[in-house]
Amino acid sequence: MIYRCPNLDCHSTTKNKLISKDGFFFRRSDSRKIQRFVCKTCGGKFSRATFALEKYQKKRRINRRLFLDLATNNSMRSCARKYKVNYKTVQSRMDYFSKKAKKNQKKFLKKLEKSKVQVMQFDDLVTSEHTKMKPLSITIAVDKKRRYILAAKVSSIPAFGLLADKSRKKYGYRKNDHERGLEKVFEKIKKRCQSRCNNSIR
Repeated sequence: MIYRCPNLDCHSTTKNKLISKDGFFFRRSDSRKIQRFVCKTCGGKFSRATFALEKYQKKRRINRRLFLDLATNNSMRSCARKYKVNYKTVQSRMDYFSKKAKKNQKKFLKKLEKSKVQVMQFDDLVTSEHTKMKPLSITIAVDKKRRYILAAKVSSIPAFGLLADKSRKKYGYRKNDHERGLEKVFEKIKKRCQSRCNNSIR
């Protein structure tokens, strides 16, 4: 792996041999030995963990099990009690899992540019935030044959049906971002599709 100096004014990398190894340190949070580096240009020191999303996490051991528990609809407070951590720790892990998922999805979609999507499906799910008078629309695009999730976007929409009047009285006018959300989904997937991709909408 190629490492770069974290100093923005310095352009040293391990590839141009301006960064060398500088020993190890033992990380207590997961009992691993981490490689240190030193920049020959600016003299700055950093480690392999400097660029990781898990930087500054003190209880890395719970990450995998916590992710599975949250994915199976366990509440954050019950997970905090189970792993004997503060509720805020679980809350911060939610942000970490979100960033990690976006990073992995970006890498995955980059690989898909070599094997273009031929048949695609779109679907819209209507859910809500806080109350049914604040509905949300989740647009998702899926590769029909391989069942890969290509893109997803959450958009706010105004309440409809019997709750429309109540929603406007209590929360005021609610903007409809559904069309903009669709445009963002199309923008994300256009490089992964063949020029004549068959779109199946349901």
